[in-house]
Amino acid sequence: VQWLLKKPEEAIDFLERAVALEPDQEEASSGLCEAYLAVGRYSDAERILRKFYDKSDVCSDTPRLLGKALVAEGRYQE
Repeated sequence: VQWLLKKPEEAIDFLERAVALEPDQEEASSGLCEAYLAVGRYSDAERILRKFYDKSDVCSDTPRLLGKALVAEGRYQE
């Protein structure tokens, strides 16, 4: 996880491959979204997060990350 925070550009390639192999695996998708947010790819993160939002549980990072993406895009009302 540390390398994700320090080098998100490198993490994106790895995480995109992981998500391609298991698209319904929320943990890998969450990591990819963290990396997308770190490099300003907010709409890419939002697209993935919306997929999981309706089925996320309380412990999931999905609502927090989706909120972060929407705020970064200036979409405060959603």
